[in-house]
Amino acid sequence: MKRTIVFVTMVMALAPVVVRATNVVDVRPGANLRAQISSAGPGTTFQLGAGVYTLDSTVTLVAGQSLVGAGPGVTILDGGGADIVGLDSSKVSGVLIKDMTVRGFSVGINEGDGAVVKDVVAGPNTETGVLVTGDNASISGSFVHDNGRFGIYVNGASDTNIEGNRVAHNHTASAWDNGYAGGIKVINGSRNVVIQGNTVTDTQGRGIWTDGSARGTQIIGNTVLRSTEEGIRLEKSYDTLVDANTTDTGIRSLDSSGGVVQHNIVSAPPSIRYPLSFAGNGAGGPDGEYTNTNNRAYANVVTVAGKQKVGVVRTAGTTSGNSFDADNYVLASPCSKWLMWWDGANQLKLDWNGWRGVGQDANGKVGA
Repeated sequence: MKRTIVFVTMVMALAPVVVRATNVVDVRPGANLRAQISSAGPGTTFQLGAGVYTLDSTVTLVAGQSLVGAGPGVTILDGGGADIVGLDSSKVSGVLIKDMTVRGFSVGINEGDGAVVKDVVAGPNTETGVLVTGDNASISGSFVHDNGRFGIYVNGASDTNIEGNRVAHNHTASAWDNGYAGGIKVINGSRNVVIQGNTVTDTQGRGIWTDGSARGTQIIGNTVLRSTEEGIRLEKSYDTLVDANTTDTGIRSLDSSGGVVQHNIVSAPPSIRYPLSFAGNGAGGPDGEYTNTNNRAYANVVTVAGKQKVGVVRTAGTTSGNSFDADNYVLASPCSKWLMWWDGANQLKLDWNGWRGVGQDANGKVGA
């Protein structure tokens, strides 16, 4: 196929670029990547060759542009620790970022509407690997690791798809405590986020975490291991589905309603008191109380050890309509009254017969 070759001379001594008739631009290390992208039109594809691209300012993409490297660890965008966003598409739509490493920034990538991040290594960055602020964005096939605060952070965005990623060793900075950092977080009214088929490991804090009126999140088929706090936490969230995950640091719902927790394999170390629980403390929000209501646990396999408890725990506020059925409990050591139930007036500690007596796990069992 015939190509048109154009040599472009720019003030900052750009390396030569090749512009194909199909609006594909080849770029090599030494080029002023930021200037080339900002001056190109919508829909341009930039093919980044092997090497390190050192950036001291944010690269802001134009609508519909694609930034494609030669592979993670081969094409590397490096901010050198600068307090900036590396790649930013937050104000445009339809951007593709693929096959590269993005490291050494405050935030590696900020995804806007319809953005696609695929086969990328995001980390280490001082705050967040991939931040999602636009709707209909996706992150897949990527390795998000060793970021200071969050691996993947969905903030006020809807219809996001997070699938088939490795998310490891996030929250490395002591500037944020565990209440403000973690592996994957969905917050601030985000809707219909799907978190599926990811492996989330060695998080300081919570592995996967919904919060701040997140609604309709689906957490499906993930493996969450070695978090220092809950592997999966639903907090101040609505209508969350937690299905077919494996975690060795527990699942906890706090001040959330309408959740379905089913078909999961759950255990937790002694430092985590509740391997599986629906809890409420009466926290308030912009629309009133976040209630602990109408959550359902079904057909989970839960290992309980030592002094750990499973069930419904109320500190304050509205707790009602929660239920457990068909769960299989594996008692790793002798347990006494290891089930918790709020009967509307009292916090009960129950053995298996007492648990069945309050109508829970009619089809459940205790044993391997």
